[in-house]
Amino acid sequence: MLPDVPAGERAEVRKILSWLDGKFPVCAGNCWMTAQAVVLMAKDSRVQYVEGVSWNVKQIEPGRYVPLFQHDSECASEVCVCRPLPHAWNLVGGHIVDLQGEFYNWRFPGTEYLHEPLKTYSLEDLPVGGVEGSILQKVWMEEHHPGLVNPEDRAAICQHIFKEASDRLVAREIVRRRYDG
Repeated sequence: MLPDVPAGERAEVRKILSWLDGKFPVCAGNCWMTAQAVVLMAKDSRVQYVEGVSWNVKQIEPGRYVPLFQHDSECASEVCVCRPLPHAWNLVGGHIVDLQGEFYNWRFPGTEYLHEPLKTYSLEDLPVGGVEGSILQKVWMEEHHPGLVNPEDRAAICQHIFKEASDRLVAREIVRRRYDG
């Protein structure tokens, strides 16, 4: 589908990714692994790995979005689908290619993913074989909390690491809603 690639450039992106051949495994919850694998297997400088946040939204009118999953009251959770969540995707020829997002699009037709990058990696930046999970989180954990294994702590730390990108995406969409509204 390539929803984030302009129609006139999709053929070139498909050509760059032709080796995928529709047989590349994409599994729920594996965005980090999926996006790293695309870069490592493509071996093409036009394919990059990006860590940031994405927000599953529904367009209510041109340029205006609402979270796909909303609450009747204010959400108190730090990790919730009602706001941007840490995520990884690829840039191909400078365009967002989110295989994980496309994997979910068939379940929620009419939804979109807004993306806000925090760090972009080239093939040369990725360790051989990639890393399990987020590279940014792995580096942060090694510097600040070596040996931490509690999954709840890891989720909170991940939210902390990606807060800057999440805040930028929320602010951009709030400003857009205020300006357009």
